[in-house]
Amino acid sequence: MTAALSWPLQQALYARLAADEALSSLLPGPALVDSPPHDARDHLRPPYILLGDESIAPLADQTHLGARHRFSLTIHSAAPGFAEAKRIAAALSDALIRRPLALTRGTCIRLDFISGQTRRLDTEQRRELTLTFEAALEDS
Repeated sequence: MTAALSWPLQQALYARLAADEALSSLLPGPALVDSPPHDARDHLRPPYILLGDESIAPLADQTHLGARHRFSLTIHSAAPGFAEAKRIAAALSDALIRRPLALTRGTCIRLDFISGQTRRLDTEQRRELTLTFEAALEDS
């Protein structure tokens, strides 16, 4: 097992999502972050996507030097209901699953959608939709 591919994975995810036209059409401006905004000075308004937590485990096949990376991407929306968040989730999933990720180190053997969960945050119509994916990565 190795954790050496965690940063190349994050770089590849960011590059893929930032360059996807269908996803960009649903998000105003730079809306992909790995740290949540702390206050109004951050000037980030929903909708946006937060690169979330990641867990790393060895590949089941010990003949490979690599790991399984389970990570979450959370869509934050201020629109009433979940329609906006679900449209963004569909575009995000399409962007990741339709073709292999190109990493600066290693190879993405597989990228799978694992689960999704919606949440109402408060009475101001804010919504979250968290998608969990798992990437099997091999170091080369």
